[in-house]
Amino acid sequence: MKNQPARTKKLPSRNLRNSINDLTYQIRQLREKNVDYSEELSKKYNRMLIERAKLRQMCNRIPENVFTALLKKFNLKREPKSICDYFESN
Repeated sequence: MKNQPARTKKLPSRNLRNSINDLTYQIRQLREKNVDYSEELSKKYNRMLIERAKLRQMCNRIPENVFTALLKKFNLKREPKSICDYFESN
């Protein structure tokens, strides 16, 4: 048997993004074919737009990963410091 490369575990959000990108490409291709002139292309175009919208909603519901979810939860924003904050004033 051949040695197969180790498969990386893909996150569901990454799969969804890939699907969204594929649909976006296909939609762009249909736009170039003048969708308005053909009823069949118009229906296909509308179905793809709806499918892409569903995938985008699903992608927004899935948290990126645990680390980014924690950062968003704590929302640690620091105030910008100016140079005078580093020196003591007498």
